[in-house]
Amino acid sequence: MATLTVVVPAYNEEATIGACLDHLLEQTRPVDEIIVVDNASSDQTRQIVEGYRARFPQVRLIGEPRPGVAYARRTGYDAATGEIIARTDGDTLVGPTWAEGIVEVLGSDDARGGVRVDGVTGPASYWGGGRATQWYERLMLRGTLMREGGYVPSMVGFNCAIRARCWPQLRDGLSYRPDIWDDADLSLEMRARGMRVFFHPAVNVRTSLRQVRHSPWANRKYMLGGVRTASARRDRRMLAMMIIEFPFRVVFTSFLWLLFRPWDEQKQNWRPYRLVTPLARERSLITEGRDE
Repeated sequence: MATLTVVVPAYNEEATIGACLDHLLEQTRPVDEIIVVDNASSDQTRQIVEGYRARFPQVRLIGEPRPGVAYARRTGYDAATGEIIARTDGDTLVGPTWAEGIVEVLGSDDARGGVRVDGVTGPASYWGGGRATQWYERLMLRGTLMREGGYVPSMVGFNCAIRARCWPQLRDGLSYRPDIWDDADLSLEMRARGMRVFFHPAVNVRTSLRQVRHSPWANRKYMLGGVRTASARRDRRMLAMMIIEFPFRVVFTSFLWLLFRPWDEQKQNWRPYRLVTPLARERSLITEGRDE
């Protein structure tokens, strides 16, 4: 059976890294190696992972001082010993069949439907959104792809895996700019080398709401990441597509903000006035246990 390494880039994830590791350690198919790459955290992330490392021999902790998930990913992938390298993030909770689904797709050289597969990804939703998350899943996570899987052009950064033998072919063709989408960059490099990605419904994760709880204006730099990725790769076709797609991305990001920003996980309610409540102020009120 193929061995599986999971790489977890982590920067100041003290609030969620424990839960992330708990989910990775409670898989229907055990993960052989978990590498947490501490990307120069200034909180208790490193100390929490050290505690897990003392109890679970499959957990490793390494450091990467250069800022940016692309550098942390490269350091983790370079250190991986498994035949399959998967990645998730420190604020992401993988489903119980996540590792099993990855190995099902990439654990042998057998082609799926006559097509060789070198990467796998799957559904992604959110945790901590209560009923708002349920609304999102009813609207977005449906259709034949979600039920049966199929070939897709790209992978989700916090929910992906590749064959380890593909990594040496990919690493030097990737960009390490902090302002691009590292998952899109990896997917494009795979496509350029004729590598295919399969979407498997069992490879599912839930990630935090922290990105989508910021307004579209606050997320404008992130939304332009696709344009910068295409420019960095000098991919005119993708650049044109990203420019055309940008207004739709603004609409979708606005939808996510309107859906999730008004939800309060502590109070388990959805109130529109929270759209104009600063996030920093909201955190302070929750910490102090005061009513809004």
